[in-house]
Amino acid sequence: MKFIYETLGNLTFNLDNKRVPLNSRERSEKKKIGLYPYFGANNILDYIDEYIFDEKILCIAEDGGSWGSQERCSYIVNEKCWVNNHAHVLKENGKAHLEYLYFYLNHANLNKYITGTTRGKLTRRELEKIIIPLPPTIEDQKRIAKILSECEALIQKRKDSIGLLDELLRSTFLEMFGDPVRNEKEWEMVSLSKFGTIDRGVSKHRPRNAPKLLNGPYPLVQTGDVANSGTYIATYKQTYSELGLKQSKMWPAGTLCITIAANIAKTGILAFNACFPDSVVGFVVDPKEATNLYVHHLFSFFQRILEKNAPSAAQKNINLNILRNFKVPQPPVELQLEFDEIVLKVEKIKIQFQSSLKELQNLYGSLSQRAFKGELDLSKVDISDMEDSTQEKPEMEPIGDPRWEGKVELQDYQVHIDEIIRKDFENISFSFKQLESAIADRGVYVPYEGVKEFVFKSLEGNESLLVQELDEKDKQIVFKIRS
Repeated sequence: MKFIYETLGNLTFNLDNKRVPLNSRERSEKKKIGLYPYFGANNILDYIDEYIFDEKILCIAEDGGSWGSQERCSYIVNEKCWVNNHAHVLKENGKAHLEYLYFYLNHANLNKYITGTTRGKLTRRELEKIIIPLPPTIEDQKRIAKILSECEALIQKRKDSIGLLDELLRSTFLEMFGDPVRNEKEWEMVSLSKFGTIDRGVSKHRPRNAPKLLNGPYPLVQTGDVANSGTYIATYKQTYSELGLKQSKMWPAGTLCITIAANIAKTGILAFNACFPDSVVGFVVDPKEATNLYVHHLFSFFQRILEKNAPSAAQKNINLNILRNFKVPQPPVELQLEFDEIVLKVEKIKIQFQSSLKELQNLYGSLSQRAFKGELDLSKVDISDMEDSTQEKPEMEPIGDPRWEGKVELQDYQVHIDEIIRKDFENISFSFKQLESAIADRGVYVPYEGVKEFVFKSLEGNESLLVQELDEKDKQIVFKIRS
């Protein structure tokens, strides 16, 4: 397919002059209920009761964004909203499909258009210079957008599945041990040091000041590796040489790492032997007193408290004395081990989901590369179901009775989905996909995000509508009505 090239300024109308920034006080004055999203450079910042825009728009980060290849710098809004002056606002002028522009801008490396050194900025002048490769017809632009949109939706659903697994572990922890901050089950409160030995990592020299310490065979785990790890630290970005190892210490797999600077009280369990600097603490549990998985999940509840109590300095940090004397509940080790068994089963499924997510992300990268080089066969892509943005949107049928408050945007998803669950799944477990099917069987439409939001809200609190379970046979999260 042969592409033509055009500047973004010639493909869209610019609506920047309609933007209005609001400070926190001004937003508060306009926020009684919170009807409409208030957008900034990258996404929703707040909800207020007034709006500026009521049409489909493409927002692109003006500052505070990331403009590299495969970095998300733009998003589409198709509802009443308010946008501040940190995002450019564009709409279609009939020459290009807005979703196609969205996917291309998030695919391309736009850094050459960015000005400023300390804080990057995409000025309107540079924005309008961005070169866009265009398929010969709007229909082909829509076909490319549809392919990438479907792949993007699969990625989001996989992320949501992983999020549900994390939520399952959190709710399981609360069910077995209660809220550890309030100590609802009145376990004995002990110093954290009773659970095992707590010592700083060792690095006598700063690696960045001594390159000869680096690039050897020994894993070097740093605060970012811990903060981004999840339950297990399975990756690392840096290594020590033989010389680096001599001035450090090798910790065994299974050590619980706790960050004490920058990202305070973030935790992860080593999946391999590794070194780490003194900005990370190594916690080796006494198996007679606790398990590392229990302590790891315990920290997710106490992290904010520890961060708040960190001594103020140029960079906040906590010392060993604070950690060793920090009071935590100690349930029986036998109960902790039962929790560990559940965690290990869930983590196995999560590894599969994360592998699937990586494959989907790689597929998306490959598809977008080929799409914008004109290498995809678009002949069999059906776009008959795609919305024509030039036509007025039809109102959607609500679920059940027509319970409206004016327009479709105020449709009460919560009440209607609640009715479906109670009718179809009164005494049985069900998956997210089965809930979607039950809604679809009624010949009505509820956005995926609306269903997802309802499910997450229905899992909150001790008197929530739903509880989660792990279906080990199908390796998925299922839900049931709380009895």
